[in-house]
Amino acid sequence: MVAWRIEARSDGVAIRFTFNVDSQSSLANVPGSIAMSPDGRQIAIAANGPDGRRRILVRSLGELKSRVLAGTEGAEQLFFSPDGQWIGFGTGPDNTLKRAAIAGGPAQTICKLDGLLRGAQDALRDLGARPSDVTTVDVPGAFELPLAASVAARSGRWDAIVALGAVIRGETDHYEHIAREAATGLAAVARESSVAVGFGVLTVSEEAHAHARAAPGPANKGAEAARAAVATARLLQSLRAAPTRAPRTPARRRRPPARPRGKIV
Repeated sequence: MVAWRIEARSDGVAIRFTFNVDSQSSLANVPGSIAMSPDGRQIAIAANGPDGRRRILVRSLGELKSRVLAGTEGAEQLFFSPDGQWIGFGTGPDNTLKRAAIAGGPAQTICKLDGLLRGAQDALRDLGARPSDVTTVDVPGAFELPLAASVAARSGRWDAIVALGAVIRGETDHYEHIAREAATGLAAVARESSVAVGFGVLTVSEEAHAHARAAPGPANKGAEAARAAVATARLLQSLRAAPTRAPRTPARRRRPPARPRGKIV
């Protein structure tokens, strides 16, 4: 058996977590292989088991040893939900987003956004963009989109930004807060930076609705957002290039002819 000791701090209190796993296991050398819950009482790691497969191990302060979460093979980019009840992670070559409950049970697929991305890329190519003209950046979640878009817009490196993502309604009102902040935040980025921002963030009630809007075809919301961003960028360029007109001088008001003075006899 081997033990990993990880020191973490929460509200100024040092917390030590110990993971006891098989001696043939090792910490996975992947991005985001360690995550801590918001309250600092749980920690999760992605570990390679004896069979070479990577899974998530979770350890709470009230538990004596770590537990393997089912259905988390190939996990990377770990993150906790705000309430600490779920662990989100990406897996597979297309980085499918999944979540696993801390209490146990099978992992669930949240949403695959590769259809939105492909739709946007295809639309940009059809509009004349070369591969070297397009930069793709992964963002942790929809809430972080406005900040990332703001930094990109202020850098001056891009003429347009296309924000893609999905927010799916759950059992709490968390969905409404995230959807609202993503929409208002991205709109503020466009206004404050004068850089075109295409809004391709899905706000849906069911996962099936997100898949339908990310499917190939004319209704792909990623493609729609890309086309809107390019159209807006071209409009802004034309407005900036419009010739400046000289201010108009107000016409002088003509005075009416003077009336003859005198008496009529």
